[in-house]
Parts: sequence; C-alpha cells; structure tokens
Amino acid sequence: PILFQVKKEDARERLADGSYVLAGEQRVRGLELSASGKLNEHWDLFATYTYLDSETLKSSNPQREGQALGNTPPRSLSLWSTYELPEGVTLGYGARYVSQRNVTSVDNGKLDAYWVHNMMLGYQATRDLKLQLNLDNLFDKAYAEHLNLAGNAGFGYPGGVRINEPGRTLWLRADLQF
Repeated sequence: PILFQVKKEDARERLADGSYVLAGEQRVRGLELSASGKLNEHWDLFATYTYLDSETLKSSNPQREGQALGNTPPRSLSLWSTYELPEGVTLGYGARYVSQRNVTSVDNGKLDAYWVHNMMLGYQATRDLKLQLNLDNLFDKAYAEHLNLAGNAGFGYPGGVRINEPGRTLWLRADLQF
C-alpha cells in the first residue's frame, strides 16, 4: 500500500474574467493498493484501487474553500486478467471504475461514475512477431473521461465545458522485434 499527501501552495486559479492568479492552496490525501500475480501457470491477474481525499484549503473565491478538486474521483478501481492458451494465443479482459466527481471546485456540478470494460486477443505469430487486437469500451458506454474547461465564451462548447466520451474502439497492434 502507498499512503500519500500532496499539498500545493500558490495553485493556479481561474478568475471569472478568464484570467489566472496564483492564490490557491490545495491538498490531496490518498491511498493506493495494488496486487498482481499468477492464479496458475497461464492465468495472470492485476488489480489497483485508489482512494483520493481532495480539498481546496484556500482560494481567492470563498466558494471553492472546503470543496473537492474538480475532476478528482474519490475512488477508482482497475482490474485486468490475461490467460495464455496453447499455440501462442492470449485472451485478456479488464474493467475500470471511476466514482462520481466534481466538475469544478466552485459549484455542485457532478460527473457521473462509470464502469468501462475492455477485451484483448493476442497471438505470437512468430518468435519475432506478436499481434494484438483490443476492443476498448466493449459495451459502448457513454462516460466522461476527460474534462476541458474552456474560457468564458466556451470556445463553442455549451456552458464552456467539453466532455470527451470515447465510444467503442477496435485497434490492432503489431510488435516486430529485429
């Protein structure tokens, strides 16, 4: 387990007019637990859990004080498992959870919690060539992974917020050693 505390003084804060000032003080306390191992000769498992307790301690905007930091989930969990089959074939499955979190540290806006599931099929074609097919976001779940706060005009995004919701993605990778 890893216990930590990060304290940031003179944190950059965005003002209502779109300018920035170095006036904030923020703190994040956390715990990270991870485990990995072989369940048997062919089956590997990896797991990580993270707990974050974030808070704005001091701010040029009194509404921020005492609030959790924006886009900082209190809890997240990641699980990944692979199984090696005969003839150089590997199957993998994983899931990732991110808890509900604040959009910003100014208001009560929240981003929903989500689960995302991924799969992988690998094949060792030759001693030097490995192919891997990944299917990310297996169930095509809409979720807010990244948050970009734009300026007052919003740069064309409603409310000045742009949310990236990655859909189902299939990709192929080839690793060649020479």
